Amino acid sequence: MGVDDKCPICQEGVETVMHALRDCLWVRSIWRHLGVLPSDQIFWRADLQVWLVYNGNAKLNGTTGSMPWKMLFPFALWNLWKSRNGSVFRGKNPNPDLAKEVVSQVREFLYCASSPRDLARRTIKGVR
Repeated sequence: MGVDDKCPICQEGVETVMHALRDCLWVRSIWRHLGVLPSDQIFWRADLQVWLVYNGNAKLNGTTGSMPWKMLFPFALWNLWKSRNGSVFRGKNPNPDLAKEVVSQVREFLYCASSPRDLARRTIKGVR
C-alpha cells in the first residue's frame, strides 16, 4: 500500500504542518491577500515554533485596516486549517474568498468583544 505525501491542494509540496499552514501555493495567496509581503523573511522562512510566536505576538496591524495582526493571524490559521480539512476529507474546493472571510470574522469578533465606548447613562426615577 503506497501513501502519497504530496499536498492534496497544490499537488506540489510534501504535506507537512508548515506546508499546510504557510507554504502551499494556495495558502501563500491567502497570506498575501492578508498583507504578508513576499520580502517578509521571518514570516516565510522561520520554523514552526518561531513562526507561531513571532506572528502571535506581533504588534503590527494588517494591511486590511486597523485590525491587529495578532488577531488576523489566528483567525487565518483556523480558517486555513478548516478549509484544508474540508478539501481533504469532504472533497470541497478551497474557498477562493477565504481572506475576505477571515477579515470579516475578525471585524465581527472585535465588534462583539470591544467594550462599548459611549455607555448610555440610565437614571432611575421613582414614579407613584
